[in-house]
Amino acid sequence: MSAAGPLRIRGAAWLDVATGESARCDLLVDDGMIERDDGRQAATVDASGMTAMYGLWDCHSHPGGLMYDNAGVGFFEGLPDRTIRAGENFAGAVAAGVTGVRCLSEGDELDLAWGRAYAAGTSLGPRVTGAGRALRTTAGHGTCFPRYYT
Repeated sequence: MSAAGPLRIRGAAWLDVATGESARCDLLVDDGMIERDDGRQAATVDASGMTAMYGLWDCHSHPGGLMYDNAGVGFFEGLPDRTIRAGENFAGAVAAGVTGVRCLSEGDELDLAWGRAYAAGTSLGPRVTGAGRALRTTAGHGTCFPRYYT
């Protein structure tokens, strides 16, 4: 049992991703595990009319990257600012239902640092599987990055 105790999710439609079936049920979340409600004492959340499902995974992310950065601002940004933006991007992913993130080629290994912080419980965030720096061919994908990132 977690320090906060178990949490009952009442009345949600549980989506079984293995079968594609959906059925109303009460669920219990205890110590990070989702299980069928067994009637024990728990704080209760009414989820009637909502769908419950496992967290989503983002299988290709660059949390420190800037999307649509036509001006190239990201090339002149320092590590502290990129690290903060990556943390904000991870938080935004969690708010959207993403509980796991696969990071690809993040400069300065900031994805690995965030992943360690989340795993240690010092910060709240998704499970992070990070690649660190990428291997690539000369003039291949990602050669626009400054040399010290590759």
